[in-house]
Amino acid sequence: MRFRKVGAKMYHILLGILLAIFGLFLFKCPDIFYELTESWRNDRPSGPSDAYIRHTRFGGVMCMLVGIGCDIILLFFC
Repeated sequence: MRFRKVGAKMYHILLGILLAIFGLFLFKCPDIFYELTESWRNDRPSGPSDAYIRHTRFGGVMCMLVGIGCDIILLFFC
């Protein structure tokens, strides 16, 4: 039973790391994220608006904070 708990903890740590990496991607490359998710809705060849970039970067920072925070809690307090 002990191994099952350790495996689940490692799985959650891995998910926290992946969430932090995804947040870093959103923060560093909001224009690529726009091309992957939103460009098909726009008929004009313009890129993402400044507001879209700011909001995507903010979401990226939040994802990084949640991912890192969860990993810290799991590693040191559980």
